[in-house]
Amino acid sequence: MTTSKRQPEKNAVQPSAAEQPQQRSETTKANAKSKPTSSSAQKAVTSSPAENGLQTMGEPVMDIQPGQCWVYAQIHPRSVHDNLEVKVRDSEVRLEVTPAEFRRGLKKVVTKQGTKTYRVKPATYKEVVEEVEVKPETTRLVVEPAVYEEVEEEVVLEEARTELEPCRTSGAAAYARASSAFGFCAKEIPAKTKTVRVTKLVKPETTRTEVIPAEYKTVTRWVVDEPAEVIPVAMQDEIDALEIAELVKPAETVQQEVPAEMLSMNVKRYEGKPKIVARQAVCDRNLTSDMVLKMQQRLENQGYAPGVQDGLLGPATLDALTLYQRENGLASGAITIETLEHLELME
Repeated sequence: MTTSKRQPEKNAVQPSAAEQPQQRSETTKANAKSKPTSSSAQKAVTSSPAENGLQTMGEPVMDIQPGQCWVYAQIHPRSVHDNLEVKVRDSEVRLEVTPAEFRRGLKKVVTKQGTKTYRVKPATYKEVVEEVEVKPETTRLVVEPAVYEEVEEEVVLEEARTELEPCRTSGAAAYARASSAFGFCAKEIPAKTKTVRVTKLVKPETTRTEVIPAEYKTVTRWVVDEPAEVIPVAMQDEIDALEIAELVKPAETVQQEVPAEMLSMNVKRYEGKPKIVARQAVCDRNLTSDMVLKMQQRLENQGYAPGVQDGLLGPATLDALTLYQRENGLASGAITIETLEHLELME
């Protein structure tokens, strides 16, 4: 079973391989034969700055003992990955129209009226035209489609942040190599954004009512103009059956709610602010291949990629160590006693 290794970020501020030995050697020239002390040397003493000699930037006065190596290092803001839900399409209500229902039937209509006639003089008739309603007036619902508009929205994938990089400042260049002070300059890293096309509902779906006129059928009737005389003759009515449509159920509208569409995006944000602190470091004379090998093994076990476990402090090991320090809120850029204790390598 393989495990993914976390890789350091490209914009991490790290001293070069050539600068690290030079910085450590300049700090430890006067103490070439002493051994590294425990983490108790990092605790602040209660005496005044005049008694102990060094006041760091925002840090308490440190009790520096002969044989120790110290560095100024940076504590980076911690990156946090979150999921951002972006609405790419609004919810809507769709309308479904059920048409009206009709029932077919027959309607009896008198087409010729009965009367009396006579054998001597038959009756005379006249023609009458009438309009008979065969289908009543109804209404129909027509759906007006919804109107949408596509817009572009900017989504912040990674927030803007401030990084500290080594630079020459505050008069540090005047001291040249006679001073172990480091200069840092703040650099603004712009935010990373992504443009997302979003479909927004401008006008919802509606309905309008259309009137369907009634249907009529023309019927011709014959009525008596003059009755017959002398001999009355009874004549029955003539009835015709017409097919008609009777409204049983009117048209109806059914509403169906369509939920909004969401898009999940991965974004990165940073907690805290960068700061410079003083930390006790491992001197070059005390940095053994066995110590580097154990550090590589611990980094490998915790999911980092230190490269080949050969006891050599190569670029892959330095990158993995820097990433471990940044993700655990430790001072980065040097092999500090604080980092070794966090890796449980200090006895």
